[in-house]
Amino acid sequence: MTNRTSLHRVACAVHEVDIWLIAITDDEQVFRSNWSFLSLDEQERATRFLKEADRRRFVITRGTLRARLGQTLSEHAECLTFAYDQNRKPFLMDHTELRFNVSHAGDFAMIGLSRVGSVGVDIEVYHDNIDECEIARTVFTDAEQEVLKSLDGIHRTSAFYAMWTYKEAVAKAIGIGIARFNPCVPESVLADLSCGRELRCKAIVNSDIYAAPVVMPCGYFGTVAFHRPLLQAGEKDEPNGYEP
Repeated sequence: MTNRTSLHRVACAVHEVDIWLIAITDDEQVFRSNWSFLSLDEQERATRFLKEADRRRFVITRGTLRARLGQTLSEHAECLTFAYDQNRKPFLMDHTELRFNVSHAGDFAMIGLSRVGSVGVDIEVYHDNIDECEIARTVFTDAEQEVLKSLDGIHRTSAFYAMWTYKEAVAKAIGIGIARFNPCVPESVLADLSCGRELRCKAIVNSDIYAAPVVMPCGYFGTVAFHRPLLQAGEKDEPNGYEP
């Protein structure tokens, strides 16, 4: 069956990862086409959701993920077999070289695909009824909180979501999750945020994990983090926006 989901590739200043944005819709044909791609255990999992919106989001996201992976591998989406590592992060049983990660918020979901190594993505939707500084007290470092306090209005909001999605994406790329590992935002990123500069792809200190902002629809924020092999002696970095 043809996948009818609204899916488009998202602009991102890195070539190691393909980023795809999924529109979560109420269209019944979209739901049915994605349902047909799911395994029996995934269909059973979908029936256990108490809220219809959560069920629809899971079916469309997982079905579209299968369709995208199948197209990338030239295989039937419904024939792909998922397994889970010790941290419950899914991977393809027969194609471990192709890594993927999924995040969803509001009316969208985001997929990250990489053949280079691990990948993590996070998408968040803007909420106007939250106190960014209060939330930051429980999750952000002192330096990160100071950046937020120095900003006002939309600049504070943008910095908050940039740091939040950064932490989530990096933790997911490492494969642990932010509840167990809370990565610090590099000083170079904090300096950009405090000055209102556009963020670029940054390396995580003492790591081969990089993170970069992703172009999102209005009202949404997104970050991708990914494994990038360390350069060997004599190799040259590529001029595509990376910063150490």
